[in-house]
Amino acid sequence: MEAGKNVTFDDDLGSGWKHLAIVKARGRLKLYIDGAQRAVSAPFDASDYDISTREPLQIGVGPQNHFSGPMADIRIYAGALTDAQVSQLHQASA
Repeated sequence: MEAGKNVTFDDDLGSGWKHLAIVKARGRLKLYIDGAQRAVSAPFDASDYDISTREPLQIGVGPQNHFSGPMADIRIYAGALTDAQVSQLHQASA
């Protein structure tokens, strides 16, 4: 079941900390793992997915499962980051 658009990476990330970034730009979602783009969603019309809400943001919580583990340094940016910016953020966090 899909209520919106998503991007997935179906391989094991392995142990240890990982730098994850998700960027929404030009009608696609991009997933970066440790500074490298690893997955891209199918194209979509962003206007079809109004995600505005008055509810609090919840990260790692889903209707059937949830993330279990520590998270650190969560950031939300006002605009889409470039590949180079994601790479720089990863390098700064390493």
